[in-house]
Amino acid sequence: MRLRFTFAVRAVVVFGTPAVLGAPPGSAGEPFGHIVPLREHTSGQLYVEGVLSGSVETEFLVDTGSGYVALSRTTFDTLRRNAPVEHVRDIYGEMANGKLLKVPVYRIGELSIGAACRLTDVEVVVLPSGARDILGLSALKRLEPFALEFSPPQLWVTDCEIHT
Repeated sequence: MRLRFTFAVRAVVVFGTPAVLGAPPGSAGEPFGHIVPLREHTSGQLYVEGVLSGSVETEFLVDTGSGYVALSRTTFDTLRRNAPVEHVRDIYGEMANGKLLKVPVYRIGELSIGAACRLTDVEVVVLPSGARDILGLSALKRLEPFALEFSPPQLWVTDCEIHT
C-alpha cells in the first residue's frame, strides 16, 4: 500500500475571538486592516460575497485547502462574456478523489470580496464539473496574515486594497 502526503503552509489561520487575536479591531498595533463579513451555511461552511472584474456577482466558499480560486464553468463563461481573461498556463491538480485533472489557469483583472476589499490580477482555475465558486489560496495568501472568526462569522484580512 502506497501513501502520499503533501503538506504546504502558506498562511496562518487563527480561530478565536478578538481577545485571542491579541487586539480589538481598530486598535493600535492591530495586524488586520479590514474585516469581511461571512455567511455560515447550515452545513457549517463559510461563504463570502464576491464580484469578479466589477461585473459578475458570486458567492465564494472560503476554502483554505484549495490552492486556487476555483470558478464553476457557468461563472467563468459569464465572466468571459463581460471582462477580459488571460490564459496563463495549464496545471495538473489532484482532486479530492485522488485523480489527476488538467486544469487551465487564468488571470482575471479584479476580485472583490465583501463590500470593499479588492485584489487585482488574481489567478483562477476553472473546474469543468465544479458546482460552486471557491475562494482559495491564490487570493487568500495575498491577504495574509488573515484570520477566520466563527462568532460572528468574519474574515480578518491584512493586505487588501480598500475601495470606497
